[in-house]
Amino acid sequence: MTRPILYLSLAVLLVSILSSPIEGVQAAEQYHVASFTSEQLHHGSKQTDDLLTDILTTTGILSIRIPLEYQAGSDDSLSSSSHNSDVLSGLCGCQNNLGSRIQGGEEFLLDDGITLRKTIATATTGIDRPIPLPRGDIVRECGVETYHELERARRHVSEAVSSVFLPALDRLIAAEVASTAGSSSSHNLLDRTNGLSYQSVTSIVKDAVNLEHFHAYSKHDRTDTRTHESDPVTDYALDWHTDGGLFLAFLPAKVCATHDTNPNIRDDHSFYIQHPNSNQELQAIFPRTTTSNNKEITVAIMLGAGSEQWLQTPDSLPLRATRHAVKMTTNDVRVWYGMMHLVPTDAIVKSDPHHPVTFAEWRKASSPVHHTDSEHALSADALGAHDKSSSVYRRGLQGLHDHVESQKDCTSSEFYCWISCLSVPEDGQSVKEHLDKGQSLYCLEQSVLDDTQDIQQAVDACTDGSTGVAGSKANLQCGNTWFNTTTGLQSYTDGLNKKVTNIMNTDSLGPSSSPSIAPIIAPTLAPVGNGDANNYSFLGFAFATSLLLILQLLL
Repeated sequence: MTRPILYLSLAVLLVSILSSPIEGVQAAEQYHVASFTSEQLHHGSKQTDDLLTDILTTTGILSIRIPLEYQAGSDDSLSSSSHNSDVLSGLCGCQNNLGSRIQGGEEFLLDDGITLRKTIATATTGIDRPIPLPRGDIVRECGVETYHELERARRHVSEAVSSVFLPALDRLIAAEVASTAGSSSSHNLLDRTNGLSYQSVTSIVKDAVNLEHFHAYSKHDRTDTRTHESDPVTDYALDWHTDGGLFLAFLPAKVCATHDTNPNIRDDHSFYIQHPNSNQELQAIFPRTTTSNNKEITVAIMLGAGSEQWLQTPDSLPLRATRHAVKMTTNDVRVWYGMMHLVPTDAIVKSDPHHPVTFAEWRKASSPVHHTDSEHALSADALGAHDKSSSVYRRGLQGLHDHVESQKDCTSSEFYCWISCLSVPEDGQSVKEHLDKGQSLYCLEQSVLDDTQDIQQAVDACTDGSTGVAGSKANLQCGNTWFNTTTGLQSYTDGLNKKVTNIMNTDSLGPSSSPSIAPIIAPTLAPVGNGDANNYSFLGFAFATSLLLILQLLL
């Protein structure tokens, strides 16, 4: 073998080895969501309660398998397919007719710019007083069978929560209280402005207005043509976030068939969670309950930020909200139903000796946020309405999202603080003037700074300990404040004054602004490529390219 041919063979071999996909980049590991039968949670046992405790204090997500015969007050005369667990199939058939054609509906383009969400919004007061769906509109646009399916979906979720999950959660809390304070002791979970307190999660939910949404997501190719023949792309439709409220109860999503020759819907695998201990991205797999002979339906329960931050659970039961995201494939249609369980308007969600913050105040402060990148939406105006049966109230339920996730969700003139986008304080000075004076904008609690004179403690009061991200804590007392730049404290204005002026104007903070500067060279083991399975490490790519250049010289 001649030398050039030998070099060529070695180069080809090295390129093949070094440009192989990095392990873990091609696909996330799967997380099989723990599944309980209704009987297991209803009766309880040490094994069941230990497992449930472990889940609620780690990932915060579980599923409950509800026998369709278990449904209290079910009416088989509603539909010939009342034992069919695919109660979301009707949404597939009429997803083009959802949105503004139905009272309480809306169409919304998500932040990725290519995923359209069509919604029917409604609500339930307490656990047993649902606002009726707009039957006439749904029957006209989707058919009477779909209307009955949607009502059954509501009933399945309501029963799973009221008859199974809430009693089990209250049992866990009562057991933890008894083990630490004695069997006769009571424990206040959530205080109210009238001096009374809630001592069970069931009593909290019964006094709240809980939001419901039916969603149909459709993700189109970025070329904006449905006839484009490119390979399908899977990426984020809903970016990583933690939901507001106490918990979300939902039917795991389904993916609609795209061809008439295959009318069946299939299980959805687009839901991802982040494990709090490792921050590892995991693809959530729910129990499969869609076969024609199956007499069960799966209802998922996922804890929200309210359970983690508002409830005064025993220290031995630190509930954990689920951080999650949705990745959809181009041209998929995904249907989903869920109910976000909230707290009463007079519940105190932040205990403060100077000014306790109620849920009504918290949601009012949330109302200016304009993003809607979650499975649910929280509307301050709608929840404040007095006429809970009015069409105005139902339309308002689709409202605005209650929080954002990071600085990248904010506009160029806003900065991330208390899970919101807040404007720069008006003090007569421009951003550039503050930066030139050696100051940074910090999300902090002013009362803590006044009391302690410690900027670190003030910033920590607005930082979620589980993520370490400044401004990620739902603390109404947090706000953006200019302070002398302090090493080690996170500020979203750091680095802005180091930008080249012809790229970014720090006075206007235009669309090109960014609080950080991207690295010039990629990390040596970072994946590079087009985001699909063909990802290579930067080191391998650079090495292989260098070998090829040397080979050219030798040849």
